[in-house]
Amino acid sequence: MKKDERGEFDGWSKKYDEWIPIYSPRIMPHLSKKGISKADNIEIDEDLDNMVEPEEGYDRIIGVPRMTTCISSKFIHFMNKFGNEGGFESILDIIENAEPDENLSMTTIGYLITMLSMPIKLFHKDFIEEYA
Repeated sequence: MKKDERGEFDGWSKKYDEWIPIYSPRIMPHLSKKGISKADNIEIDEDLDNMVEPEEGYDRIIGVPRMTTCISSKFIHFMNKFGNEGGFESILDIIENAEPDENLSMTTIGYLITMLSMPIKLFHKDFIEEYA
C-alpha cells in the first residue's frame, strides 16, 4: 500500500494521479467491457452546462443536449420534467428502501437502475455531482 497527498492506493505511481470529473465520459459504467473509442473519448463541455437555463416552471437542470449523444429537445425536456417532479428521487427511494417481493423483483430493480444509468452522458454536471 502506498500513500500520497491524494490518499492511499495499491501499486500505482504518482504519474497516474489525475482528477477526472465524475461526469466524464472517460469513466466507464461498472462491469463495462466496451473500450473507449475516439467518439466516446469526448470531454463533456462544461461551458454548455453553465449556459443552459432551467426550463420555465422548473428550478433545476437534469439533462443537457450533447452533440455526440443526443440532441433531442423532446427527450431532454422529458428528462428535466421527470427529474424536477421527483422521478429520480423516487427510483432511488424504491431501490434503497423497498422490500423485494413479487412486485419488486431483481428484474424490476435492474430496469430501475438502467433508467438511471442509460442517459448518464446527458445529465447536467450539477445533477451528477449531487447524486454521485
